[in-house]
Amino acid sequence: MNNDLEKFNLTNKPKEPSSELSLEDGIDDHEKESDSEKMEQKPQNDLRVKNINNEIDRNFSRSENYEEISRVTDKAVQIIESLPAEKKEEKWQEFEKLIGAGADPYYFKEFHDSLLEYRKTLKTESKLVDKDIPIEDRINEAKSFEDLELILDKSDGLIGSNNEFSSSELKKIISDVREFKIPIDAVTRTGGLRSKVLGLLAEPESNKATMRAEVVTPQGSQTWETQYTPNREIIRLNRGRGWEIVNSEDLQNIYKEVKSLEMDQDIDAWRLYQNELGKISAVGSPNVGEIGNKMNALKKSWEDKFLYKPQSLDEIKANLVMLYNKIKTPAYAELIKFIDEDEATTAEMMKRIESAGTGGKPSLIEKIARLRKIL
Repeated sequence: MNNDLEKFNLTNKPKEPSSELSLEDGIDDHEKESDSEKMEQKPQNDLRVKNINNEIDRNFSRSENYEEISRVTDKAVQIIESLPAEKKEEKWQEFEKLIGAGADPYYFKEFHDSLLEYRKTLKTESKLVDKDIPIEDRINEAKSFEDLELILDKSDGLIGSNNEFSSSELKKIISDVREFKIPIDAVTRTGGLRSKVLGLLAEPESNKATMRAEVVTPQGSQTWETQYTPNREIIRLNRGRGWEIVNSEDLQNIYKEVKSLEMDQDIDAWRLYQNELGKISAVGSPNVGEIGNKMNALKKSWEDKFLYKPQSLDEIKANLVMLYNKIKTPAYAELIKFIDEDEATTAEMMKRIESAGTGGKPSLIEKIARLRKIL
């Protein structure tokens, strides 16, 4: 028991009650009970509090943590008393059941913390259904689809640019969008509803697999996350700045752009060496060999990453096209043809690349041949 008590800093030293748990803290005017309601409930609640204190005395009066347990219990009682009338009875019964079971002090503190969270939730809900607050402000405060449903239940619907939507119509549209039966465009922009639905829709689902990939960006190496939705054309993407919704074509273009930028880092450095090589070759500098080696190392680097590492023929071809468009290497053009031409053989391709004057790439040709299943 002592280990559990230590986790919550329960000691036998009495502490000053915290103002954050005062009876009136965080209670909106409409949550306060009328004097008649208080008079009606006071005898029952006084008796309940008395019974609670008796149980605490009986179970913990000899404990070194008695004072702290009593203080936590008093605060829990204060929080229950601060709840709206229709919510109190449920929490009183939970508390009495906890005490009747002779629970460990750990659970008293846990119950106290859950009451704080419960009261906070009630306060949030009361704001979401308050029609005196503009609906766009309430929609902006929604943290879940359940919050949105609560807001719409207490609204008169919304007027879009072309149509007027009732509360039930809006809820049906949002439900269909959540199941990816209809596009997000079906949700009206009025009140920021479409933007809110899109934001909530982008949040990942805990029961679905999340894939991670290392991506090289101008800002350095990053981990990106993706998660498929029930509609395989719609994907959740997290680029390290929050989740967003993209379609499959957009995702391909995003990765293509990042890959192009990564290629450019090596190719730009390769071009600088190429220009320097042209200058010093004219004067017969002894550094020609050294610069040539650096150029070959850079070329090997991007070929390893973009041609040898990928295991998909489509990906290899896409990368070859990007590389060829950047540096116009004849061998890359021949390799693209090799992928596309059904009749081309490995031996023929070897000769064609050699005749292009760029040197053979036997291992890459053989890899493409295997993927084409012609070896």
